[in-house]
Amino acid sequence: MGSSMLLRRQEAKATAFSDADKRQGGHAASGIEASKESAWPSGGGQGRFGQAARPGEEARNGNSLVKLNGNGMMLLCAAAPCLPPFRPGFWKPSAMKHAAASCPPAPLILTESYGPHEGQAGDLYLPDQPHPAVVCLFHGGFWRMPYGREQMHAIAQDLAAGGFAVWNLGYRRIGAPTGGWPNTGEDALRGIEYLSELAGKGMDLDLNRVALVGHSAGGHLALWAAAQALKGVRVRAVAGEAPVSDLQAAHRLGLGRGAAQALLGATPEERPESYAAASPLRLLPLGIPQLLVHAIDDDAVPIEMSRTYAAAARAAGDSIRLLELPDSSHMAFLDPASSAHDAVREWLSAALEGESTDE
Repeated sequence: MGSSMLLRRQEAKATAFSDADKRQGGHAASGIEASKESAWPSGGGQGRFGQAARPGEEARNGNSLVKLNGNGMMLLCAAAPCLPPFRPGFWKPSAMKHAAASCPPAPLILTESYGPHEGQAGDLYLPDQPHPAVVCLFHGGFWRMPYGREQMHAIAQDLAAGGFAVWNLGYRRIGAPTGGWPNTGEDALRGIEYLSELAGKGMDLDLNRVALVGHSAGGHLALWAAAQALKGVRVRAVAGEAPVSDLQAAHRLGLGRGAAQALLGATPEERPESYAAASPLRLLPLGIPQLLVHAIDDDAVPIEMSRTYAAAARAAGDSIRLLELPDSSHMAFLDPASSAHDAVREWLSAALEGESTDE
């Protein structure tokens, strides 16, 4: 999907995907088929989860319990907080069931592919309540391989335990054959829009109450996606956790060892229009409540970037809150017990319930 499509999205937020962007025949079911194929190989043997599993059976995925329903969808009981560290080669369904039964009610996890490329997949965490609001998560890692969505697993579990449905998205990254801009950005949009397909497959989701949350480079994608035209969902709020909100500044400061240039394939001097179109700072106002949370002593993404963005958002008329955290760090957001995550979770509850999010 080319840069012209990105520009059309930015020029007219009301436009939907063109016919060229629609999934080809049979692709809508690719997530289910991919789940079947990756969960167990034909003819038995070792699948993606180590011990092969069949519909209705259980297997082990890290510290989670994998159960395949009759349609081949992967439903995982997130039992990590209650289970000992996983030892390679260890698999005892009876012991797993006993440990899982002793846990508090855990969200189910559905893993689906939203496209044919590596990285185009997400994990859906479901709370034990009907028609929940949805939080889309975007992981960090300066858009590079090998960093992936697994780093947001604990955060996703915590949010789901608090009543949110969570769609933890992967995307094509620098280092993958088709990674980099504009594909990385298009994956963010396509992944969010895939929520409507999940709802069409029977997932009970409130697509009128969707929030985007991203950490570091994922914060860039969350803010950027909130500025685009999205089909089938209503984004009501966006939160950036130490977000890279200005790619020109990221290049100037050399963040992530030249990550901005690696993402866009050029310097700002060589391609200024690409930097402007991909930088959330240049796309204000967003027209929805925003939260930025940043450690004062962040040594990966300087807090001044969030201060500049917040000031520009206010000047553009947006509702935005900036929380500056002392005694915190760039990676604190990945810990569900941290004050950084607490702040995001509480703000999301207010934003998705229509309560005031002003400072």
